[in-house]
Amino acid sequence: MTSVLRRYSLIEPRIKFFTVVTDCSGYTLNSGAVSGPLMDYASFAAAYTQTASFGASTLLQDLGRAITVYDPTIVGSPHIAIFRQVMLVNGPDIEGINSNIGYICVWSDGNPTYEACIVARTG
Repeated sequence: MTSVLRRYSLIEPRIKFFTVVTDCSGYTLNSGAVSGPLMDYASFAAAYTQTASFGASTLLQDLGRAITVYDPTIVGSPHIAIFRQVMLVNGPDIEGINSNIGYICVWSDGNPTYEACIVARTG
């Protein structure tokens, strides 16, 4: 997360959570890497590492940021994946707040490199 933002982007309270339907993977930003809302697949692969694994029924909070990954060699519609920034929500003893923040793929064009996480929005 960048230090110049005051807060996360605002998401409507009724749809600000994802429930994971089937097991999926998450991505975290590498130390010292630079990220942006639009990245080509090579830059994304260099900046992010597939680390987290979320099981079915896991609750994730949508933090309002998205990264669109594209392939510069494709003419017309080069988008290959969309990632959303999420935070793992767990435990009433810490009021659900967790330091496990990363990105999940919510849409993929079928590219086997980025498999879409099957999630359902909930409030």
